[in-house]
Amino acid sequence: MPDERVAEAVALLDTALAAAPKRDGASLSRAVVLLSALRDEMAARDGRRTPESRDRLVRLNGILSAILAVHFPLGDPPWEELRNAKTWLGELEGTAPQDRQAALT
Repeated sequence: MPDERVAEAVALLDTALAAAPKRDGASLSRAVVLLSALRDEMAARDGRRTPESRDRLVRLNGILSAILAVHFPLGDPPWEELRNAKTWLGELEGTAPQDRQAALT
């Protein structure tokens, strides 16, 4: 069963994208909180033991970076990067059924 935090974060990113060009700070903040907790759990449990666990952490860090870039932009918010992050998060959630839980937890 997929991690509910991922599904909630995807919904929050949808909400934030629908509000563009206005930044939805509440949705962006909540998505960061959810995904940071997931990342921390993954790191504590799996660390960087295997190439797969390293890849999951790298991908999740990239997603978090894209969300933060929109939440705290240095210039114009990079909305396209947020769209990409939402896609990447969906791909992380949509791994093969036998690997789905391992990819998210």
